[in-house]
Amino acid sequence: MLLSRLQCRRFFNMFDPLTTYANKRLDVVDEAELFAGGVRGIDEQAQAKVSRELWQNLGVIDDFVRENSSGLSAGELATVASWREGLTSMFIVDIFPDGELRFISSGYAFDVVGFSKEIEGMVKSLPAAVQCTLLPFDGRIVYAEYMIEYPIDFGEGMLDLFDEEIDRIYDEGNIVSGADELLAVAAEVRERELARDTSEMLADLESGRFNSDHDHDHGHHHDHECECGHHHDHDDYDDFDELDDELDQADYEQHRGVLAGLSYEERERAIDEHMAQDSLASRLTDILREGCVEGPVATGMAELLATEDEYDRRRLAKFMGLERARELTGQALIDDIVAHVADDGALQDIVNDLSEFRIKSLRELADRDGRWEVLAESIVSLRDLPIHEVGFSYVFDEGDSFVFVMPDEVLEVARGLDWEGALAKAASFRETVDFFDDIAELRGIVPVADAAAEFIERYPDRFESLEEAARELLHLMVQAVGEQAANFDLLQVPSGQTYLMHYELFWAYEEEMGLERDPYLIKPINAGELGQMLEGLLARQEGKDPRPLTDEMLAARNLFEWKIRQEPVQAFVRYLDAHVPAARDDYFFADKVIEELLADAMWGLFERGAQPLFDILEDNDFIPEPDQIQTVLDLWTNMTNHLPVWPNNGWAPAELAQQELGVPLFFNADGSPQKVGRNDPCPCGSGLKYKKCCGK
Repeated sequence: MLLSRLQCRRFFNMFDPLTTYANKRLDVVDEAELFAGGVRGIDEQAQAKVSRELWQNLGVIDDFVRENSSGLSAGELATVASWREGLTSMFIVDIFPDGELRFISSGYAFDVVGFSKEIEGMVKSLPAAVQCTLLPFDGRIVYAEYMIEYPIDFGEGMLDLFDEEIDRIYDEGNIVSGADELLAVAAEVRERELARDTSEMLADLESGRFNSDHDHDHGHHHDHECECGHHHDHDDYDDFDELDDELDQADYEQHRGVLAGLSYEERERAIDEHMAQDSLASRLTDILREGCVEGPVATGMAELLATEDEYDRRRLAKFMGLERARELTGQALIDDIVAHVADDGALQDIVNDLSEFRIKSLRELADRDGRWEVLAESIVSLRDLPIHEVGFSYVFDEGDSFVFVMPDEVLEVARGLDWEGALAKAASFRETVDFFDDIAELRGIVPVADAAAEFIERYPDRFESLEEAARELLHLMVQAVGEQAANFDLLQVPSGQTYLMHYELFWAYEEEMGLERDPYLIKPINAGELGQMLEGLLARQEGKDPRPLTDEMLAARNLFEWKIRQEPVQAFVRYLDAHVPAARDDYFFADKVIEELLADAMWGLFERGAQPLFDILEDNDFIPEPDQIQTVLDLWTNMTNHLPVWPNNGWAPAELAQQELGVPLFFNADGSPQKVGRNDPCPCGSGLKYKKCCGK
């Protein structure tokens, strides 16, 4: 089984910055070797070397999460932090009686999901012995982008032992399928190995074998050649600091966090200031310097293109429509690009495909006659600066300032480009994608035709005809999915029906249907029938009119941001801010819990009872005291009752209840039911007594 395209994108959006950071700390490979190309601009072989060293130096992960120089979200940081608790081992990879391929180690078998290639196709034969690190990700188990296969031919005796071990694991059910199970088993394995190694060390001490000739200092790194002739690294004894990370009772003790009592706006500012003080802002200039062109400031396009690698030059040539790009190399390719740069149509096409903030920053650079100097101390964000764009902008480090340059030849053309038209196109694309993102977040699954009709109803002046609208909107949806710019995916079934689906629902569908697909596939998949899960969801939506997007929802940055701002959610945030476990960061604890609860609530899973709530709280080290349980339950119930639910076709349970009852229900600001006496003023604002108005 493979991760979806969007899952791969999310994984590498965290993994690539982590390994880049680790390489700077550990100096494993030259930076040029690491960024030598590949699908993501990173050389996978070089990254594998860095990754291998990273799992031997887990403190680097702690520093990466603490500094957060890549500006990851709280949820992404939590995911990266969990990788510290992954499992590094030698595994036997083989087929089980149920036909599934699994990784075997320490008496367990692990269901591992691949990235762009099935794992069975990555080994020469089965069974195979491999060295790798298993990581938790999106509830699944993945490997850490490197896998070393040992060239071992197993004899009949070993094969029989493997078969016996597989049968035992299968019969006892020791199959680890999810991320949480992986973390629990990995902790158990480490404890078991630590106990074994400690016992061996004590035996060495008693026998006198442990002396200065055996350097077993904590953290000391040893190399040896294994019998198969391959070079491997290992620590003679496990990192004893692993035990320091285990939580004791003091870690669960709660305190009033620094964000407690702040309004939403004050809270956001406090988090931003904390992030700035916590080295994010101070790292911006370091990030800029990593992309600077070496040497004195230059403005000639040929000289600037010479600083690019061949891959980037070819990519620019392709965008410019140069047919000879594949045949040329080196200076000849540079000369051909420079000769054709006056083609304003080609440059306009490139600009038209950029995002809004990229277009704005490049236009600003052109308006400044191709040279924009910015004091290093004044930089608080990189978003509005013309960060390196091949052929269009380059940055030079001048010590106290940075100089952004647009090549002279491009500047001449740039003055005549239709920047406003490009901005309008980018804004229209973003607005369209945001609309369909919100639709998917609100209702989970929607026929594409229905989603397009809702867009046309909301924006009736965008298209001249319904036929043009339907055709163009489907094209934009496919483009957004292909460019990984959307939080939805498209599913087409043999009947011809095409569905727009939230990415998490699409992942669940892929898993249920056992789909195998290229994670970088651009076109919608043709996957067969809908399957039990989606058919069940659509059946529950049937008879419930779709919840339309409101102006307030569309005005928010995204629907998730709209949910966060709802008072029942903020009431829970305020409570969590005032009850932060000692083991958690005041600035990120509440947001992480709420993000997980909101993701859980979309499915309508709260109908299972309160277990998901307490599982999420416990995973984040919040163990409610007996007198807190009812308060937490009330806050959670109030929150989930006022959030959109996919089985309700986007309606919150409280909204649906009012529709079914045919009478208005009233709630306090935090979402709790409002108690209204018969003689009290009616909360609807009519001025009448409740018994004479809505209480009839």
